[in-house]
Amino acid sequence: MSLRVAILAGLTIFGIVLLGVWLVAPSVFAEARGLLDGERLETLVARAGLWGPVLIVTLMTVAVVASPIPSAPIALAAGAAYGHLWGTVQVVIGAELGALIAFGLARVLGYDVLRRVFGDRVDAGLLGSQTALTATVFASRLKKRLRQGAQLIVIDPRRIDLVKSPHVRAAHHLALTPGTNVAVVTALAHVIVTEGLMDEAFIRERCDWDEFQHYAEFVSEARHSPEAVALLTGVNAQELRAAARLFATGGNGAIYYGLGVTEHSQGSTTVMAIANLAMLTGNVGRPGVGVNPLRGQNNVQGSCDMGSFPHELPGYRHVKGPEVRDIFQQAWGVEIDPEPGLRIPNMLDAAVAGSFKGLYCQGEDILQSDPDTKHVAAGLAAMDCVIVHDLFLNETAHYAHVFLPGSSFLEKNGTFTNAERRINRVRKVMAPRNGFEDWEVTQLLANALLEGTGRPLWSYTHPEQIMAEIAATTPSDLMMSPLSSDTME
Repeated sequence: MSLRVAILAGLTIFGIVLLGVWLVAPSVFAEARGLLDGERLETLVARAGLWGPVLIVTLMTVAVVASPIPSAPIALAAGAAYGHLWGTVQVVIGAELGALIAFGLARVLGYDVLRRVFGDRVDAGLLGSQTALTATVFASRLKKRLRQGAQLIVIDPRRIDLVKSPHVRAAHHLALTPGTNVAVVTALAHVIVTEGLMDEAFIRERCDWDEFQHYAEFVSEARHSPEAVALLTGVNAQELRAAARLFATGGNGAIYYGLGVTEHSQGSTTVMAIANLAMLTGNVGRPGVGVNPLRGQNNVQGSCDMGSFPHELPGYRHVKGPEVRDIFQQAWGVEIDPEPGLRIPNMLDAAVAGSFKGLYCQGEDILQSDPDTKHVAAGLAAMDCVIVHDLFLNETAHYAHVFLPGSSFLEKNGTFTNAERRINRVRKVMAPRNGFEDWEVTQLLANALLEGTGRPLWSYTHPEQIMAEIAATTPSDLMMSPLSSDTME
């Protein structure tokens, strides 16, 4: 009964919110549209340092913050807006979770995006996530595997649902002290190496053996032993040793982790340590194994695929590559700067210093979600032009000079890509109350900026055209090139 009441309450609240958007959006967008048209926007942008000679001199004075939630067409449109207009890569995904994961995986595995099937054929799993609450579909698959005999190691300060619940019990719970992620993973590696449990054949065949020798020497040091780090981590040394042995010898070993790992000062370092642990035990490159980040929002993967990083273009290709830039220079008709843009913290630092002038924040509440709220607020307050494009007047919107109402998933066409790299089609079931889908709002803004420059205006009329551009410019190993709206039907 309590679950039914909770569901009904949730639906009621959603209905009230949707009604509010239905009633308020038209008038708000009508006012904002006035800023998108004609001289008012030109005056505003000129004052913000985004127009004419100022733009030519300092290409890094404006940026787009893209949300991990919008569909692929709007994610590409946001990047294309910056590329089309200013010839530089200055788009980042909100909270930069994807960037931390990509950096860590690229440093260790040489490739910053992986394909995986969650929960499939797992025999022994490492988990650091409140999965039952934040990734319910995956949690149900994992529980099924646990009931079939798979073993689970939970690394989490909290006693989460998967530690012990009806018909499910973790083999080991390493309740580490917050902030000791790297120490615990390194201690696991210490046990595996010193007890000779690593997969030597895999390492010799698939990894760099000489580099492994340096790594093995480092993790074998006594200071990394479970006993040496127990006081720091709060994890019982014998429990940690038993967990390491299980992961190394238990069959297919998969590692799943969430925002607690990546949204941390040690985020990239922990991801590298996790990837090393997977290679150490030969748990890479086959079903039921691997390094598996649990995404925080419904389209983090899709936004990453579309190049929502300041150093990459769509398809995880670095902006420094001339052959990569050439693809998009031909598609967009503009020369692209080979220098990477700024990340969100760098943008805010530069704004406070006076060299960063404007921000187009799309579907992301950076004042609410990013660390050091006072610094974020100071950076936003120092900018000359902040445009917030969202469903609601969020905290960041308090610093906005322009607010553009967004559209919900019910009001737009496009695709979402989940953490397994599966592309899901989204269809509009009702017309956007504000009159425009998100990609159309971005196109209106882009054309307002292009007007009077002598360059061609954007002319997309449907998300299918944007999907076609994605397929034409993205490598086939990212599962995009063979796709089109027709094939997805």
